[in-house]
Amino acid sequence: MAGIGFELRKIVGKGHISSVFQAAVSGVMIVSGPWLLSIVSITVITRSMNTFLGDTPAAFLGAIVYCYAFSLIIFGGLHYVFTRIIADKIYEKQENEAARIMLLFLALIAVASIGLTLPFLQSITPLVPHPGLFRTGFVLLFVLVNSIWVLMIFITLLREYTKILVIYMTGMGSSILFVFLLGSRLGLSGSLIGFAAGHGIIALSLLILALKSYPPARSYTITEKSPVPGRTYMLLFFCGFFYSAGIWIDKILYWIHRGGEIPGTMLKVYEQYDIAVYFATLTMIPGLVYFIIISETAFYIHLRKFLMSLNRGRYAVIQRRKYRMLTTLSSGLTNQTFFQGVITLGLIIMAPLLISRVFQGSTDGRTLRITLSAVFFHLLFITTVNFQFYLELYENALVSCILFFILNTGITLLDFLPGLSIPPGLGYLVSGAAGSVLALVLLFGTAKMLDRRILSRSMT
Repeated sequence: MAGIGFELRKIVGKGHISSVFQAAVSGVMIVSGPWLLSIVSITVITRSMNTFLGDTPAAFLGAIVYCYAFSLIIFGGLHYVFTRIIADKIYEKQENEAARIMLLFLALIAVASIGLTLPFLQSITPLVPHPGLFRTGFVLLFVLVNSIWVLMIFITLLREYTKILVIYMTGMGSSILFVFLLGSRLGLSGSLIGFAAGHGIIALSLLILALKSYPPARSYTITEKSPVPGRTYMLLFFCGFFYSAGIWIDKILYWIHRGGEIPGTMLKVYEQYDIAVYFATLTMIPGLVYFIIISETAFYIHLRKFLMSLNRGRYAVIQRRKYRMLTTLSSGLTNQTFFQGVITLGLIIMAPLLISRVFQGSTDGRTLRITLSAVFFHLLFITTVNFQFYLELYENALVSCILFFILNTGITLLDFLPGLSIPPGLGYLVSGAAGSVLALVLLFGTAKMLDRRILSRSMT
């Protein structure tokens, strides 16, 4: 992702307001395009097109949320492995081989997505109008969401940020248009197919853009470089799984124990918490853009200088560059946290106004404030874990992700015990804060001995 940051920095460096806006919007789309697409489209559809959704807007919303949630839980580990494989191919200047691997992953995930959703859907849609169309829309959406995640990882190779932005904007508009056209005729099932069609435009456009830039290699290329140990892939896989599951586990538990069942299905939603989470997640976007453009790129520069000094630098030079890297890392996280903190604090203060004007009472102030605070720590947690990945501290990252998952699960389950009442989002908040603290302690504690770790590893 640092490569994207450098390119966006160049855009900002032009000094024009339009260039700053372009960099910011491009960064938003790159770091959160799929999720932003879903939120914006859902908001427009549910607020202006309920006439043809009838009594089933909850089923429409629930189908989309379930697709996104389980796409990350089921395939989150593979996303991390895929990212490492693609990064290694880029480092080896084998972009065409990376494109070939991307196509293999897309095929694998498409087959797995269909295989997982079809048996499940047979039991959840008996009372939905046009159940066959509903199943088709659900499967298409699940396949396309999973494909977009993979494509978003791969297009970090590209520098066509304006084209990527246009693709997403076109997809957003197309989703809304297709929902209107198909939903007005086929109701809920048509709306879901129309929403999936917008995703299809994005997925197909990104795929064409990627393959046009890097045609896939026709055969596997063997290099002289040592392969990445299988243990690294295993650690990355479980990091991705526990991180993704940790994000969604409390939502799933609330769906099961407190959620209202969507008529005609076995899907459940817990609106009070779900709506707060949707909104709060969007507030993370400015911090993520800050991370890509500023925190990550500054750290990468000094990390590279430090690693290069290990080959031929004197001990004093190595130590100086190491501590310069750590100082940059610390200041980057501090400034990023302050930047996001100001945004979060402002929204917490505005919570009563948001409840009455934006959410119209569909959630409450306490839930919204807790969720906003949880997302603040979530941002700190995931950026710290990303820095651990840069330093190949995979064991530390896995421990942090497991703690995140366990605490969110455990605290949320306490709310379902007799006599206990824990506000929604508290598990998410505590687990994010604790995970961030642990990740920071492990990161800086191990990074101080990074030169020794690297040298000892090279001698084994």
